[in-house]
Amino acid sequence: MQAQTGRALLVATVDGTVAGTADLCVLAGLTHGGRPWAVVEHVVVCERFRRRGVGRALMQEVVVRCRAAGCYKVQLASRQHRLGAHEFYRALGFETSALAFRLYLD
Repeated sequence: MQAQTGRALLVATVDGTVAGTADLCVLAGLTHGGRPWAVVEHVVVCERFRRRGVGRALMQEVVVRCRAAGCYKVQLASRQHRLGAHEFYRALGFETSALAFRLYLD
């Protein structure tokens, strides 16, 4: 992962303990004047650290990095049953804008 251009694994710690992660990939774009865009995956906060600002700090850093890279959008997917996560993303300014499809290969 470290060798991939445009990829960053963000790790939040609390008192030396890993509290959360976010996997950020900045990708070259074909639209919007060729500006890059980003996808964030594996946004996970350990249950005992939830509602303490860890997830917010991770996602704010994602947005800072995306702005610095000139991205025109940040995209993420969340499973339909994760209603609490959806509320969290909306509170950060994310909007539901698409229906996602996946094909798992194994």
